[in-house]
Amino acid sequence: MFFGGKFKLVDFEIVVSVLMIIIPIFIVILSVKARYNHMTGQGLEKRVYGILRGFEKQGGKTIRNCYLIWKDGYTSEIDNILIHKKGVFVIECKDYRGWIFGRDIDAHWTEVFKSERGNTKKYSFYNPIKQNGGHIRAIRNKIRDFDVPFYSILVF
Repeated sequence: MFFGGKFKLVDFEIVVSVLMIIIPIFIVILSVKARYNHMTGQGLEKRVYGILRGFEKQGGKTIRNCYLIWKDGYTSEIDNILIHKKGVFVIECKDYRGWIFGRDIDAHWTEVFKSERGNTKKYSFYNPIKQNGGHIRAIRNKIRDFDVPFYSILVF
């Protein structure tokens, strides 16, 4: 059959079958992308970077996902850095959605949240205060000749 002489009507069952295949695949892709961004913190890192870019109008410089190599070959990945006339701001982003438990002196902190089924889940992660302190030490080792203030910022 033709519609208005230009378009051929497609069998309704074929359209529904194709949509029943495409829609679940699309949902899985979005779910995996959201979970990946949550696990890696990239969604939050991008939002923070966007905010920091506003300081470029004041002469600031922003760096995202900066990798520094230590003397022993170990690398530090720094989420965001703002180099500003007031100092160097080193920002660690944690895109966690649960309750966070930890003290500055603890080696590890814990994220606690309820799963979709109502069960409580706990995840341990390295203390972000200590982690960002390591980032600052790594930067200071690279720019020893400059005496600038450093500021450690955590964003959850």
